[in-house]
Amino acid sequence: MGGKSKIILLSLTMLLTIVLTIFITFAWFDMINETKTPIIINTGSLRLKSDLYYLEDEEYIHLETGGIDFEGVIPGEEIVFKIDSINNGNVKGYLNLKINIVNSNYEFLKCFNVKYIDPSDSNKTEKIVGLDTIIQNNKIIFTNAFLDAQKVLEFNFTISVNQNMTSAFRGEVLTIQNFILNLNQNSY
Repeated sequence: MGGKSKIILLSLTMLLTIVLTIFITFAWFDMINETKTPIIINTGSLRLKSDLYYLEDEEYIHLETGGIDFEGVIPGEEIVFKIDSINNGNVKGYLNLKINIVNSNYEFLKCFNVKYIDPSDSNKTEKIVGLDTIIQNNKIIFTNAFLDAQKVLEFNFTISVNQNMTSAFRGEVLTIQNFILNLNQNSY
């Protein structure tokens, strides 16, 4: 190899090295700029707003505090309630309802029934379930009631005192501490 060809080869190698360095530097900074912007995927949202009412003199009264007490009740007495739930989100959901009861006397729970139509039941048959059974069933009243986005589900139910109520339960108090509503994107 002659001196002239060595100089041409050396010049070509240096030129390629400079060009390659420029391209690698440009690619590096371009990659850094791309990863600084976050990747956002909008999947939707579930937002539940619920209100509890009880019926008094043919008018629904909004309950704003927890702790509904049943004291001094008699057999045959019925208390009618309504829960309005709205899915303020933009995707459909499945609603679950649980009840929290404060009472240490399990036998006293057998004196109360809950009458309702399960919103997740396509047949819409009326159910009458004892509070003791609901407690045994993890406090669940219903599960997987479909609630579309921006729609309202009205759940009406009656708590009634059955014939198991006797004078032996005089002075007993049943307190419904609260109702727990969960809106999930998937049914379970």
